[in-house]
Amino acid sequence: MGLTRREALSSIAAVGGEKAVKEALAALGLGPSSHRRPQPLKLKEGLGQGTRVLVLGAGMLWLAIEVYRRREGTVANRATRRLFAFSILYLFALFAVLLAEVVVRAILPAFIG
Repeated sequence: MGLTRREALSSIAAVGGEKAVKEALAALGLGPSSHRRPQPLKLKEGLGQGTRVLVLGAGMLWLAIEVYRRREGTVANRATRRLFAFSILYLFALFAVLLAEVVVRAILPAFIG
């Protein structure tokens, strides 16, 4: 009985480690291909790329400090709800921007080419 692919890769991993297994998978045509790797987003140089993140992060920090300072009573409940609402809005905006980026990258080549 011959050696299975799984057994061969396990042996290669035991002897050569992760890099050797990746090379063996690539030689077999089973590894990740380079054309499928995500490309980094290329932004224009200049000020303002991280400004929104900084402002929203400061807002989140401010609300978290408010929750920490007010630990009891209705004021604490209100601060906790505001932090929760802001965090949900922040996540929604983050994923909406990511979705918009994917959609634009998918549609844009159709208009250009």
